[in-house]
Amino acid sequence: MRTLAARSRSSSLRWTACSGHQADGLPKDIRHVALSVATRAEVLEWKRRLQKHRIDFWEEIHGPGELSVYLSDPNGVLIEIDYHPPATKAVALGAALDVVREWTSARGQPGV
Repeated sequence: MRTLAARSRSSSLRWTACSGHQADGLPKDIRHVALSVATRAEVLEWKRRLQKHRIDFWEEIHGPGELSVYLSDPNGVLIEIDYHPPATKAVALGAALDVVREWTSARGQPGV
């Protein structure tokens, strides 16, 4: 079992592999967990922790001042740790809602 401590708020993440998830044709980046942090420095701290524990990750910049770090848990679930400056946060949330609405509408499911 790999453990990656999240020192803020006295919590920790414990990752243990279990049975895999079935392929459903969705792009990998659609199904993921995004954890937003309050400052860009916190994303950089997560990068240092991931490097220290030799956990593979990659980073992306989606807009001015933004930073996202992506990694997979042992089950292949994609996790994003991101920072959005206050000026872009509302835009990012609106774009995420648009994706969810489009996805649920295409499947005849109730909207958000």
